[in-house]
Amino acid sequence: MNRIKQDNAEIKQQDKEIGDLRKMIDSYNRNIKDIENEMTSGSKGAGGGMSGKEQFEVLYSKEKQINDFAEKYEAEKQ
Repeated sequence: MNRIKQDNAEIKQQDKEIGDLRKMIDSYNRNIKDIENEMTSGSKGAGGGMSGKEQFEVLYSKEKQINDFAEKYEAEKQ
């Protein structure tokens, strides 16, 4: 019984972590879409008049952060 309780608690914690990660990924995806929209529309709103190259670098940087986080997550979780 104790082992089952421990397993259930661990599953519940992992489900919470998964939910948090999904929220974070959704947030990053929204940011990426916003940046892509700014780049394609040519607006100078949040981009502050950045050139296409600068906007690409910002987008690339955010994508790299997401990928780094995903790669390190399993090791850090354990």
